[in-house]
Amino acid sequence: MSTIQATGVSVRHAISRALATANQAPREATYKVMGARAMLDGRGRVVRGEVSVTVRSPGVLAALPPLERVGWVNADGDHPLMALVPAETAPGATPVLVYLDVYPVTWDAWLRAVPDRLPDHVDSLCPVTGVSWEQARDYAAALGRRLPDTALLSAVWGPDRYPWGHRQDPALGLVGRPRFDRIPAVGIHPPGAYGLFDLGAWLWQWVADGRLVGGSDETEPGFGLPPTDERGPVGFRCAAPFES
Repeated sequence: MSTIQATGVSVRHAISRALATANQAPREATYKVMGARAMLDGRGRVVRGEVSVTVRSPGVLAALPPLERVGWVNADGDHPLMALVPAETAPGATPVLVYLDVYPVTWDAWLRAVPDRLPDHVDSLCPVTGVSWEQARDYAAALGRRLPDTALLSAVWGPDRYPWGHRQDPALGLVGRPRFDRIPAVGIHPPGAYGLFDLGAWLWQWVADGRLVGGSDETEPGFGLPPTDERGPVGFRCAAPFES
């Protein structure tokens, strides 16, 4: 086990640099972000990310009780860039655990599975948007996964107005529809609970029943709302079962 500090132009970039120090790529590593912060310029844009990342082997984690593996990315070595998270469960009951994509599905991931083309002026590490619920569902199924349900995304969002707390904070997350609909790359800001990125105010996300979770304005977040022209941009992430 090793804990590595690193910096980069975003939190995601800093994580990649930390993993490179351990001679691992993000898509193969088993790790947990122990701490992260973003620094802003005078216009409120993230210009630097700092992280502390602990890297372990899946074999070491396998010896731990399942709840001690929560928040670890690729905890079993078979779910790259997916974190183990607790789904909603009855009070007093043992939480049901599932794997959930750390990032919304990016164009880079989408184009490895779908015959499509990267839109002009879009970074491959931006979330896929403009995808129908059926397309998102079929993408997940092709990978042996599924879309998360409303209860799961609500549980990992947490009880506060934003996944990071009650107040807007440009160092912790982007609030409001992106200006000129210029979709940002994933992982610019620090992760929230359980190591999840970009679960916040600006990106709505498809859930299993064809509704949306998220919110792209400054009103209360929406959980399980029907899609409308005003609710956007819309992306998605995938879930997979956990087998202890």
